[in-house]
Amino acid sequence: IAASRRGSVALSSVSRRESISSRRGSVVASAMGPTASLSSQYSMNAAVSSVPHRVAFVGGNTGMLGGAVTLQEAMSCFKKHPFFGSLPPSDLEAFAKSSHRREYIAARVSKGRMEQESQQHGVAAAGSVLVAENTADLRSDFLWVVDRGRVVVEESGEEVGCLEEFGIFGDAMALGLTRSQPVTIRLAEGALSVWCVPNASVGFLTTHAPAIQPLLMRVVNRQWKRLFWSRATSLNFFAHCG
Repeated sequence: IAASRRGSVALSSVSRRESISSRRGSVVASAMGPTASLSSQYSMNAAVSSVPHRVAFVGGNTGMLGGAVTLQEAMSCFKKHPFFGSLPPSDLEAFAKSSHRREYIAARVSKGRMEQESQQHGVAAAGSVLVAENTADLRSDFLWVVDRGRVVVEESGEEVGCLEEFGIFGDAMALGLTRSQPVTIRLAEGALSVWCVPNASVGFLTTHAPAIQPLLMRVVNRQWKRLFWSRATSLNFFAHCG
């Protein structure tokens, strides 16, 4: 299964999650604070992206590119996630503070009309690439978490399946398992809302709270195995039919 190619290691057991003391939580939050406040850096990242979208930073300002989202709203979304919702409140808050939300609207229209829709309404072409396989550009600097909508996953030019609510991508680079993206992620038709957590924040928290990394790996391993296993099963079925 291609999941092994992603550098993920199947975990037979995961050590019991350790609670992080309030002192450590405050250290984490203060250390990640500067990361969360670098709106100009993220705005530049958004500006260089060729895929039209809106950006909202937690408690921050993004100027013409979007607006702001409250910490409470961000934490409310993260609490529903199988991984983030299992974290101590201090770690959950630290992740939420460092994140920003991106919103896309994708449609299947002609190229000429797409240019007009993009300029007037910020509509992107369905199939637009969010993250490209074998690349390590600015969009690879984040752990992406699907809040609403879905994205299409491709490997070596072939569609593998879709990630929907709670789906995670960009994890291989965020966890330092690979130096480039192992899969391509494309916009599916419709609306998409994703949370982007800087890899630096992921690295800081997994270093200072070692129990976090195996928890995250367990969630993403389960996700990718399910996706690639479904693909392998389908290919095997059609092979027998042939």
